[in-house]
Amino acid sequence: MHEILEAGIEFILWIQGFQTPATTRFWEIFTNFGGSYYVYLIPALLWCVDYRTGLRTLAVFTATIVLNTALKDWFAAPRPYQVDDRIVSHGEQGYGLPSGHAQLAVVFWGVIASWVGRAWFWGLAVAIMFLMGLSRVVTGVHFSSDVLAGWALGALTLWLYLRYRSGIEGWLARYPLVGQAGWAITAGAVVLVFVLFVPGAQSPMNAGAAGFIAGGGLGAAVGVRALSFTGRGPAWQRVLRFAVGIPVMLGLMGAMRGLGLPEGGLGRIALAGDLAVLGLWLTLGAPWLFEKLRLSSPSHA
Repeated sequence: MHEILEAGIEFILWIQGFQTPATTRFWEIFTNFGGSYYVYLIPALLWCVDYRTGLRTLAVFTATIVLNTALKDWFAAPRPYQVDDRIVSHGEQGYGLPSGHAQLAVVFWGVIASWVGRAWFWGLAVAIMFLMGLSRVVTGVHFSSDVLAGWALGALTLWLYLRYRSGIEGWLARYPLVGQAGWAITAGAVVLVFVLFVPGAQSPMNAGAAGFIAGGGLGAAVGVRALSFTGRGPAWQRVLRFAVGIPVMLGLMGAMRGLGLPEGGLGRIALAGDLAVLGLWLTLGAPWLFEKLRLSSPSHA
């Protein structure tokens, strides 16, 4: 393992030797594209492209976050700049192995590419996956081995999604609304119990994911049955949906941060509740509002 890290440090130092202010800025923008920008990409997919594809992507994306965060806590691997101070980096929170940016890029863009079903889009998706992973190495926050592990786990998750999606959706479809809602809440509760009681797994990110699974899953179960929202329609509707929905979402996120959270297990439970509200807004509240504002086209559109 020591040899792998040493080789990783040498590779980072070598590639950083070619950096200029312009390329540094490029890689920083690209690495942000695989982090905070999902706050905008996921609602855009859900509300402005295709609602059901957005729900599927959101489900696999959230499951990937849970897996990645749990593995990070388990391995507790350092980041490159923590091992060698010659590496230039702005730093990053949490542990290093596996790379979440690389893993999430494979899942997010792979699910969308499978829906688009065009060779050119698969090429674009693979290019984004590659550049996303490389950006994490160039910016000094991941070893190349972290990125390779992230790509591998993302590819496995994507394969499982493509292989079993139809079967899982068919199984869920056999349940009434109460049953589907029950499964969503149960899945969130299982993740929260894991966060609260498994030693070394007390990650705030997974506590939030637990609430997001419950709230988002509940909203999806109701939304698919009760709404005719599709996410499609003329461009003006799509733009207005995003313009209406995003400020409310950001307002909810700001209100959550403003309230503050207690420490320990109670704080994790409160965070799960906050993210449950956000999940409900994404999958049910916003689509319902769009229909009321007549910003939604009929299902045959």
